[in-house]
Amino acid sequence: MRPNYHTISDFRKDNPKALKSVFILFVTFLKNINLIGGNIIAIDGTKSRAHNSIKNNYNQKKIYKHLAYIEEKSSEYKNLLEQNDKSANLIKVSDIQEKIDRLKMNKIKYEVLQEQHNSSDEPQ
Repeated sequence: MRPNYHTISDFRKDNPKALKSVFILFVTFLKNINLIGGNIIAIDGTKSRAHNSIKNNYNQKKIYKHLAYIEEKSSEYKNLLEQNDKSANLIKVSDIQEKIDRLKMNKIKYEVLQEQHNSSDEPQ
């Protein structure tokens, strides 16, 4: 004999506190007998979307590539500022400075990613 879907659904809806208590007791029991460590918890049956696209996936090669790009662009913008100082063409210095500031923030981001990558044992 098998309960109807609505029977299970109604039971879960009517007894949320009791079910939560059962789950807490079960996890505590598993920790006590050393079946789980409690560091990583995975939930099965949930629908989730992946967030590890190509733009969010970094390895050492990609980090070096981004840092090199930032250095190259920073040099270009600094040269542009120097040329702007020497010539009569007045490009908005604030625009160039904003770009340089944005590159500095990106550089910090990639340096932090590089530190995390170096300290972890994973290749990505």
